[in-house]
Amino acid sequence: MNRGLLWLISVLGLFVTVWMPLSARAQTAEETQQAYILGSGDVVEIRVWEEDDLSGDFTVGESGTVELPLVGEIQVAGLTIDVVSANLRTKLESGFLVDPQVSVTIKVHASKPVLIQGAVREPGRYLLSRPTTLLDILAEAGGVLTDKGSQEVHLSRAELTEPMVIKLDGLMSGGIGNVELQSGDVIYIPENEIVHVAGQVLKPGAVIWRDGLTVVQAVTEAGGTSAGANLRKAYILRGSQRIELNLRRILRGVTADVVLEAGDQLFVDESVL
Repeated sequence: MNRGLLWLISVLGLFVTVWMPLSARAQTAEETQQAYILGSGDVVEIRVWEEDDLSGDFTVGESGTVELPLVGEIQVAGLTIDVVSANLRTKLESGFLVDPQVSVTIKVHASKPVLIQGAVREPGRYLLSRPTTLLDILAEAGGVLTDKGSQEVHLSRAELTEPMVIKLDGLMSGGIGNVELQSGDVIYIPENEIVHVAGQVLKPGAVIWRDGLTVVQAVTEAGGTSAGANLRKAYILRGSQRIELNLRRILRGVTADVVLEAGDQLFVDESVL
């Protein structure tokens, strides 16, 4: 798929999110609260009607519980807020209050972190507050840097012995590999390796390296040689090594084309005439 089209798809996804009608956003937020499975580190707000001593913000401990005055510890990890609310209401009815009115909301989502690294606009740690797919998190991270990112996404997960490798084209165009993320996932978009083409070419700069990339292909991707190029004088800098080239002979098929390595610097000299 064209790299510009991949970028456009990412931007359109973000545009739809930003311009979603407010009523739809509110409904989505409410559904997110109801579907979210609580875990250690999350903060919940518990309100018991006309019982300020039993109300407040509570952090879910490593044991998966919160401790309330009078009630003591109640299990919340692994449950939704509706289940927690019903369980708390039952506890309060059993020995403390008559017909207690209980509400539970999530104040801070902190129990389901994922990490996204590599060629995205905003790499970093993200917290899953709802069922989130790989495409969702890429959009949240600002999209893939198509001028730097490779054509693969690597997803590491605790139960996998090796990272899951997902092709970016298939993911963006057909949702192939658009898995739902889990707490602790690490998403990595490798940055492309490049060669530098400089001197008498029309578009000097970085050319994305690929296995088998040749001098002629790199020059072509750099726009071709300029009118002032000396085709007999070109060279490759590869570490401390300098490899002399005669582009004229290569282009005529007299000399074999040269395969480039990632990190090579290709320079086309200027004619003295």
